[in-house]
Amino acid sequence: MRALRFAAPLLVAAIVALAPVLLLAWMAKPPADASQVGSSERLAYAMAALAFVGQLALAGGVHANTGAAPRVGATRRAIAGVGRAAVPALLVVAAVVIGSLALVVPGLLLLALLALVGPAAQGDGPVTAVLARATEATRRQLPIVAAVVAALVVADVGLAVGLRVALVSMPAKPSVHDLATTVRYLHALALALLVISPALAAALAARYPIRQ
Repeated sequence: MRALRFAAPLLVAAIVALAPVLLLAWMAKPPADASQVGSSERLAYAMAALAFVGQLALAGGVHANTGAAPRVGATRRAIAGVGRAAVPALLVVAAVVIGSLALVVPGLLLLALLALVGPAAQGDGPVTAVLARATEATRRQLPIVAAVVAALVVADVGLAVGLRVALVSMPAKPSVHDLATTVRYLHALALALLVISPALAAALAARYPIRQ
């Protein structure tokens, strides 16, 4: 995959794209008692959702380096690509939520259609033009893009579930140490999402044509 040449710059860009996830994790505090443990689980799922938005934007950072020389301004291009894709990515998620609530367009279908918004945002034009380019690129390969999107969702949510099972064991009467494991869990989740995000974003960006 061509993005592997830019692993280090993309990791730096991933820190920018997933900054809200990292911030939530490092601001987390242990629950006061067993009745509040569920709040950590809800926070973990919120982090997974934010990571998905960041991965949509990070795909823009991958595409921004397409055809460029490795390590020559790669970090700057990747971060700039994330910046250009951030607002369109947030709009896509908002549209998916609204579409799902209104039952006009199934949320997952709308998400698949607009999933290439990051690479599409690297071109000129207003947000409407960005969304149009993303949709056009997806229509030619909807099943493949939908599969990649599903893989992103499974990876993000799977990490949240898997790490909780592995790291959090809460007895009926938890000690202070037991309660503190929820924070270690959130820290581990944030780092795991950060590490896998460049590869997931690269898989998504690979579906966008180099010339669109």
